Amino acid sequence: MWALNTIEKSTYLSFERQLKIVLNKASNKKIAIWGASVRGIIAGMILEDLGENEFIYIDNDRKKQGQSLSGHVIMSFEKIDIESTYIVISMEYQDEVRNLLFDLSFKEKEDFFSLVSSDYNDLMNELKQKYDNEVLVVGASILHTLPIDDRNSEDLSEMIKRKYQKAIKILGMTCLGMRNMYYLIRTEMYQNPNLRNLIIIVSWETLTSFHHILPRTQKPELIKKLKEYVLELGDIQTEKELCIGYDIAKERSIDYNLENKYSPARLDSGLRHNEVLKSYLDISIAEKLDKKCEEIQYLDKIIEWAEQNNIKISLVIEPMNMILAKEVYGKGFEKIYAEKCDDLKELLMKYHVPLFDASSLLSKEEFSAVNVVNEAIYTTGRKRFAGYIIEKIKELGNQSVK
Repeated sequence: MWALNTIEKSTYLSFERQLKIVLNKASNKKIAIWGASVRGIIAGMILEDLGENEFIYIDNDRKKQGQSLSGHVIMSFEKIDIESTYIVISMEYQDEVRNLLFDLSFKEKEDFFSLVSSDYNDLMNELKQKYDNEVLVVGASILHTLPIDDRNSEDLSEMIKRKYQKAIKILGMTCLGMRNMYYLIRTEMYQNPNLRNLIIIVSWETLTSFHHILPRTQKPELIKKLKEYVLELGDIQTEKELCIGYDIAKERSIDYNLENKYSPARLDSGLRHNEVLKSYLDISIAEKLDKKCEEIQYLDKIIEWAEQNNIKISLVIEPMNMILAKEVYGKGFEKIYAEKCDDLKELLMKYHVPLFDASSLLSKEEFSAVNVVNEAIYTTGRKRFAGYIIEKIKELGNQSVK
């Protein structure tokens, strides 16, 4: 069984298109997916969906080597028969592997294929649209993530956009983080003088003291694309900040030991689901809100910039599987959660920014994952949360949004 409950819709669709090409290129060779992590799992699932079941994995992590992933063995590169293997690179940062294969005289497309997600291009294409929209919604995982079983249905972003079309712009990506939200918002402010209302959707993990250092939240490729775009727009100040941000993100993106420390839900540790979830709650919900941490500092910067530009901000806490959280964490969870909400409200109060807490909006059955509390939600839950966001947009009193 695949160790993945959720999927980002654009990643799935773009990988599916590319893997159809791979099956034609691979001919009689055995396929090896390089990268036995989230993106590799997605690639493996799609290959099976396309009728290809005889593939293996390559991974540099010695702890994974010799293990199997949903019945597919994980090997070191040194142990594969390169003459009879077609390699599919399914990792976010591919340069090291690609350079190794080039050094061995491998030819791209002929001997190996680099899977590229369309996430960054989709986000940049939306950012570049000149809607003259007065409302901007920015968020992370929940906007585009679907349960595996719902992978071809509408994501949350599509549901909201269907209602408002060009009167609203929605920018989101899995594990985005406040720093990259800040860069996106700054860019939209620079190019869109009509912007009047900003809705930021976050999970509690986004506001923790460790979130900003996780490799998955860095997005150096996004920063690079943003840097090119703001330079084209003439926003020199933001371009300078992005140059610094890119160097920081590039350095942080390679330390995957941090994922092992702070992301227990991502580990195949043999722990029972309840133990994994308890660990996750300990490092996300139970952590005291650190007003000096980088994520909160970037939230402060967003609010300050919005205030300078007469833009109203609303902060939304995305739905959580609160029933499961209470069951697993036990006595005291509600008190811990209430204290965290109070801390955030106090922080926002000085700016008169409202906090909308949708954490208890959905039922336990509407969540697809059992080892985290804020993963993808099924169609009924997405419709309910889309309705919640639409109601908040109406409350903004924006007459141009019909």
